Amino acid sequence: ADRTALTIDSVQITGKDSLANPIKTEAQIASSTYAQASGDLLYVNPFVVDRETSSPFVLETRKYPVEMSYLRRMVANSNITIPDGFEVKETPPNREISVGAGQAIYARKISVDGNKILMESRFETNAVEFPSTMYKQLRDFYGQMIAMQGDLIVLQHRAAPAAPAVSPKKVVTKSKK
Repeated sequence: ADRTALTIDSVQITGKDSLANPIKTEAQIASSTYAQASGDLLYVNPFVVDRETSSPFVLETRKYPVEMSYLRRMVANSNITIPDGFEVKETPPNREISVGAGQAIYARKISVDGNKILMESRFETNAVEFPSTMYKQLRDFYGQMIAMQGDLIVLQHRAAPAAPAVSPKKVVTKSKK
Protein backbone atom coordinates (compact mmCIF):
# COMPACT_ATOMS: atom_id res chain seq x y z
CA ALA A 1 0.00 0.00 0.00
CA ASP A 2 1.11 3.54 -0.68
CA ARG A 3 1.53 4.99 2.78
CA THR A 4 1.90 8.50 1.35
CA ALA A 5 -1.84 8.34 0.65
CA LEU A 6 -2.62 8.34 4.38
CA THR A 7 -4.06 11.49 5.90
CA ILE A 8 -3.36 12.01 9.59
CA ASP A 9 -6.32 13.72 11.20
CA SER A 10 -4.93 13.78 14.77
CA VAL A 11 -2.14 12.33 16.91
CA GLN A 12 -1.93 12.10 20.68
CA ILE A 13 1.09 10.76 22.58
CA THR A 14 0.88 10.01 26.29
CA GLY A 15 3.35 8.56 28.77
CA LYS A 16 6.46 9.97 27.12
CA ASP A 17 7.49 11.76 30.33
CA SER A 18 7.23 8.72 32.62
CA LEU A 19 9.54 5.74 32.95
CA ALA A 20 6.87 3.84 34.91
CA ASN A 21 4.12 4.07 32.29
CA PRO A 22 4.06 2.83 28.70
CA ILE A 23 4.18 5.23 25.80
CA LYS A 24 0.84 5.34 24.05
CA THR A 25 0.37 6.79 20.58
CA GLU A 26 -3.14 7.27 19.27
CA ALA A 27 -3.75 8.53 15.75
CA GLN A 28 -6.80 9.02 13.57
CA ILE A 29 -5.90 8.38 9.95
CA ALA A 30 -7.86 8.15 6.73
CA SER A 31 -7.19 6.95 3.22
CA SER A 32 -9.31 6.46 0.15
CA THR A 33 -6.57 4.44 -1.59
CA TYR A 34 -5.14 2.13 1.12
CA ALA A 35 -7.22 -0.95 0.21
CA GLN A 36 -6.53 -3.03 -2.88
CA ALA A 37 -9.58 -3.38 -5.12
CA SER A 38 -10.40 -6.31 -7.39
CA GLY A 39 -13.86 -6.45 -8.90
CA ASP A 40 -16.39 -6.07 -6.09
CA LEU A 41 -13.79 -7.00 -3.43
CA LEU A 42 -11.55 -4.81 -1.27
CA TYR A 43 -8.48 -6.27 0.44
CA VAL A 44 -7.35 -4.43 3.57
CA ASN A 45 -4.33 -5.05 5.78
CA PRO A 46 -5.24 -3.94 9.33
CA PHE A 47 -1.57 -3.22 10.08
CA VAL A 48 -1.48 0.24 8.57
CA VAL A 49 1.74 1.19 10.39
CA ASP A 50 4.51 -0.70 12.23
CA ARG A 51 4.10 -3.95 10.34
CA GLU A 52 7.06 -6.33 10.46
CA THR A 53 8.12 -7.21 6.91
CA SER A 54 11.44 -8.96 7.48
CA SER A 55 12.98 -11.10 10.19
CA PRO A 56 16.18 -10.13 11.98
CA PHE A 57 17.00 -13.87 12.06
CA VAL A 58 18.26 -14.69 8.58
CA LEU A 59 20.90 -17.31 9.37
CA GLU A 60 19.88 -20.97 9.30
CA THR A 61 21.70 -21.74 12.57
CA ARG A 62 23.32 -19.83 15.40
CA LYS A 63 25.99 -20.93 17.88
CA TYR A 64 25.58 -18.05 20.34
CA PRO A 65 22.57 -16.96 22.39
CA VAL A 66 20.23 -14.27 21.07
CA GLU A 67 20.25 -11.27 23.39
CA MET A 68 17.38 -8.84 23.45
CA SER A 69 18.23 -5.43 24.88
CA TYR A 70 15.14 -5.30 27.07
CA LEU A 71 11.75 -6.88 27.69
CA ARG A 72 9.03 -5.62 25.36
CA ARG A 73 5.26 -5.42 25.32
CA MET A 74 3.73 -3.73 22.32
CA VAL A 75 -0.02 -3.62 21.81
CA ALA A 76 -1.55 -2.25 18.63
CA ASN A 77 -5.27 -1.64 18.20
CA SER A 78 -6.87 -0.73 14.90
CA ASN A 79 -10.46 0.31 14.39
CA ILE A 80 -11.32 0.33 10.70
CA THR A 81 -14.58 1.79 9.46
CA ILE A 82 -16.14 -0.39 6.78
CA PRO A 83 -16.92 1.79 3.73
CA ASP A 84 -20.58 2.35 2.89
CA GLY A 85 -21.92 -0.34 0.60
CA PHE A 86 -19.43 -3.00 1.77
CA GLU A 87 -19.59 -5.90 4.19
CA VAL A 88 -16.95 -8.18 5.65
CA LYS A 89 -16.55 -11.34 3.60
CA GLU A 90 -13.54 -12.82 5.40
CA THR A 91 -11.22 -12.03 8.30
CA PRO A 92 -8.03 -13.87 9.22
CA PRO A 93 -8.47 -16.26 12.17
CA ASN A 94 -7.63 -15.18 15.70
CA ARG A 95 -4.33 -16.74 16.60
CA GLU A 96 -1.57 -16.80 19.22
CA ILE A 97 1.96 -18.12 18.77
CA SER A 98 4.81 -18.36 21.24
CA VAL A 99 8.41 -19.35 21.76
CA GLY A 100 9.13 -21.83 24.54
CA ALA A 101 6.99 -21.36 27.62
CA GLY A 102 6.02 -17.78 26.77
CA GLN A 103 9.49 -16.25 26.37
CA ALA A 104 8.05 -14.51 23.30
CA ILE A 105 4.36 -14.22 22.42
CA TYR A 106 2.48 -12.80 19.48
CA ALA A 107 -1.32 -12.71 19.40
CA ARG A 108 -3.81 -11.26 16.93
CA LYS A 109 -7.56 -10.92 17.44
CA ILE A 110 -9.92 -9.53 14.81
CA SER A 111 -13.65 -8.98 15.29
CA VAL A 112 -16.46 -7.12 13.55
CA ASP A 113 -18.81 -4.81 15.43
CA GLY A 114 -21.42 -3.12 13.25
CA ASN A 115 -19.57 -1.07 10.65
CA LYS A 116 -16.20 -1.40 12.45
CA ILE A 117 -13.44 -3.97 12.18
CA LEU A 118 -11.54 -4.17 15.46
CA MET A 119 -8.03 -5.63 15.54
CA GLU A 120 -5.73 -6.06 18.51
CA SER A 121 -2.23 -7.42 18.22
CA ARG A 122 0.18 -8.03 21.07
CA PHE A 123 3.91 -8.74 20.87
CA GLU A 124 5.81 -9.58 24.06
CA THR A 125 9.33 -10.68 24.84
CA ASN A 126 9.51 -12.01 28.38
CA ALA A 127 13.19 -12.99 28.28
CA VAL A 128 16.27 -10.98 27.41
CA GLU A 129 18.32 -14.00 26.38
CA PHE A 130 17.37 -16.94 24.18
CA PRO A 131 19.84 -19.85 24.12
CA SER A 132 21.18 -20.96 20.76
CA THR A 133 19.10 -24.15 21.12
CA MET A 134 15.97 -21.96 20.79
CA TYR A 135 17.23 -20.09 17.72
CA LYS A 136 15.27 -22.12 15.16
CA GLN A 137 12.08 -21.74 17.21
CA LEU A 138 12.67 -17.98 17.52
CA ARG A 139 13.39 -17.72 13.78
CA ASP A 140 10.19 -19.65 12.93
CA PHE A 141 8.23 -17.48 15.38
CA TYR A 142 9.29 -14.30 13.56
CA GLY A 143 8.42 -15.88 10.20
CA GLN A 144 4.93 -16.76 11.43
CA MET A 145 4.45 -13.28 12.96
CA ILE A 146 5.43 -11.61 9.68
CA ALA A 147 3.01 -13.86 7.77
CA MET A 148 0.20 -13.08 10.23
CA GLN A 149 0.80 -9.35 9.84
CA GLY A 150 0.48 -9.78 6.06
CA ASP A 151 -2.97 -11.40 6.30
CA LEU A 152 -5.74 -9.42 4.64
CA ILE A 153 -9.35 -8.68 5.51
CA VAL A 154 -11.68 -9.14 2.54
CA LEU A 155 -14.62 -6.80 2.08
CA GLN A 156 -17.27 -7.36 -0.54
CA HIS A 157 -19.54 -4.84 -2.18
CA ARG A 158 -23.03 -5.47 -0.89
CA ALA A 159 -25.42 -6.50 -3.63
CA ALA A 160 -28.27 -4.08 -4.19
CA PRO A 161 -31.49 -5.43 -2.76
CA ALA A 162 -33.47 -7.34 -5.33
CA ALA A 163 -36.47 -5.54 -6.71
CA PRO A 164 -39.71 -7.06 -5.49
CA ALA A 165 -41.25 -9.49 -7.91
CA VAL A 166 -44.10 -7.82 -9.72
CA SER A 167 -46.56 -9.89 -11.59
CA PRO A 168 -47.77 -8.35 -14.80
CA LYS A 169 -51.16 -6.77 -14.51
CA LYS A 170 -53.88 -8.04 -16.68
CA VAL A 171 -55.53 -5.37 -18.60
CA VAL A 172 -59.09 -6.15 -19.40
CA THR A 173 -60.85 -4.02 -21.88
CA LYS A 174 -64.52 -4.16 -22.50
CA SER A 175 -66.04 -2.97 -25.59
CA LYS A 176 -69.67 -2.45 -26.32
CA LYS A 177 -71.08 -3.19 -29.63
